[in-house]
Amino acid sequence: MGKSVILKKIEKVTEEQIQTALFAGLALFVLVFPLAKYIWTYHVRANQVQEIFLILLMLYFLAVLGIEYRNKKIPLRNIAAWAIIGMTVFGFISCVWNGDYVNGIYGDDFQGEGLITLVSYYALFFAAAHLKKKEYRRWLFGFICLSLGFIALYGILQFFHVPFMIHNVIKAAILPTRNQNYYAAFPVLFLGLLFGIILYEEAKGNTSGKNMIIWHVLVMIGYGACIGSDSMLVYIGLIMQFLLMIFLECFRKEKRFGTIFLFLVEFAVVFGIFDLLSGGQANEELFSLTNQIKQEGTILGDSVGSGRMKIWKETLKLIPKDWAFGCGLDKFVIDCGTAEAPYLYSDAHNEYLQMWAEQGFFVVASYLVFLFSLFIPGCLQFIKKEEYDSDFVSKAAMFAFFGYIAQAFANIRVLQVAPYFWLCCGLLYVRKRQNKKNEKESEETGC
Repeated sequence: MGKSVILKKIEKVTEEQIQTALFAGLALFVLVFPLAKYIWTYHVRANQVQEIFLILLMLYFLAVLGIEYRNKKIPLRNIAAWAIIGMTVFGFISCVWNGDYVNGIYGDDFQGEGLITLVSYYALFFAAAHLKKKEYRRWLFGFICLSLGFIALYGILQFFHVPFMIHNVIKAAILPTRNQNYYAAFPVLFLGLLFGIILYEEAKGNTSGKNMIIWHVLVMIGYGACIGSDSMLVYIGLIMQFLLMIFLECFRKEKRFGTIFLFLVEFAVVFGIFDLLSGGQANEELFSLTNQIKQEGTILGDSVGSGRMKIWKETLKLIPKDWAFGCGLDKFVIDCGTAEAPYLYSDAHNEYLQMWAEQGFFVVASYLVFLFSLFIPGCLQFIKKEEYDSDFVSKAAMFAFFGYIAQAFANIRVLQVAPYFWLCCGLLYVRKRQNKKNEKESEETGC
């Protein structure tokens, strides 16, 4: 009897209520999630609080999406969904295979990324992918820019060691992560979203010139955060974002190469100011890779990429030992030192190698399938507009997505940044238009 009453209540839940519930959860995540790292700076408690917060959100989203599935019978016909199922299943098999259930399922206190945390990332993706109401998507986009804008501005203050701010020993933007390389992914995501809205929303004339100035000011703040991170990784993401912009402009009737050129000018201005105020630190970091290659005499030298080349070589040696299911989450360790002086690393400085080393071939293969399942339609939404139901949010998310996966080749996934990436993946997810009738109904409901 009690079960039938619950089912009746579930059946009465409307699509509008589902959309509101998804928006509320996603907005709460965006506005609240980073706070723990500013309260418990450089303390493991922040990781624990963030992990628990993500798990609670995961349960909430699963409940909301479960109701939608019960009422609408959501089909699992898309490649992205099956890829995530593959990552979850093979990730669990990896945990069982390696026998370390504590680290495998829950993760350690330091990194805080067990399988349950990874599944919470996937829940963020599904929640964002099912947020279809245009108004909610616009509001969520604004909240993301607000949150990432604060992170960027705080990072700039850290870089200049502004009094009364929380700093690190070195002059670099770090919070809300524990390393400037981890932080570097934030401004890349932020700038990708800004590039998207300026190129694909401002062009419609829906916003005033005053708003355009605000967006460009935010772009310069994003550049400042990039330079303030004192990390070469941001330049990998930025270069790929600019290449994507130029490529996609080739398919537009009204070219906006002038806006892209303005982006470059703004970067040059910000870089010049930061380099002058930092006593040449920005310029030194920009040419650090070139100097390392010259010193080694080859791009494959061990010290190239601040030692990343050596780390990648050692990781590739480790992978064949457990190529199928990996060594286990949070169990990755390699020695890049000597017999007399060992030097241990707990990450591969490459998200894809790290995933393969820890969880095995089937997980990383599923992840690559997932990325391509978003990348291909993500590009086609610009080229074959009539075939995809996209908006400026999905277009902006494409630039954030592409910048992140590019810098991930020399960076690793961390608890503080990864959820934002999966959120952008959800906002990027675009569906093919079904027919004129469905389009009309979508416009009338706003979904």
